[in-house]
Amino acid sequence: MLKEVFNTVILPVMDEVLQAIFKMAKENAQIAMLSCTHGQVTKAGEIGSSTMPHKVNPIDFENSEGNLGLANQGFGYSLLAYRNALQGIKKLQVNEACLNEDLEQTWEVLAEPIQTVMQRYGVPEPYEKLKELTRGNQSPK
Repeated sequence: MLKEVFNTVILPVMDEVLQAIFKMAKENAQIAMLSCTHGQVTKAGEIGSSTMPHKVNPIDFENSEGNLGLANQGFGYSLLAYRNALQGIKKLQVNEACLNEDLEQTWEVLAEPIQTVMQRYGVPEPYEKLKELTRGNQSPK
């Protein structure tokens, strides 16, 4: 019964969510966007938190009582979450002007590719030179 519900109800909605994301990605693939972690522009080498939900709130599904009840709730809540996510994704619009402004205001993200070119052409101490030019400095006007 659980397998049938998963295959006929949950999986199709999950597929709709993925298709909506793929469609949006394809339609906006040509637009440049800075990556962000915790709302901050991600410079080269920075990564987000490795905290995973199962480490924060571990649940022992195999040994808990009423597994069927948990599964019915997990399916119900999951279906609701997928449908809500799908509604939200369909309302999203790319603000290209804002993305371009972000790129203009954070020119220092180009330091790593510039450093790579400097290394390629044998410029001595490229990291140190770019660090001196970019750290704590605002985008030139």
